[in-house]
Amino acid sequence: MKDAYDMEDKEVLDRLACAHINFCNNDEFLQYNKAIQTQDMTYLRHLLNNLNSSVPM
Repeated sequence: MKDAYDMEDKEVLDRLACAHINFCNNDEFLQYNKAIQTQDMTYLRHLLNNLNSSVPM
């Protein structure tokens, strides 16, 4: 899968919308929720890259 920093904003948001994300605690969820609301694409791209790297191929 290509790097999230090479994707358009819409593609990053679409992939995150389809992802199943387990947050370790409420603070992580709140940080994600704030990033979605403010469209903090740097945080969201970083999160998507982390999700992609943790998925076995």
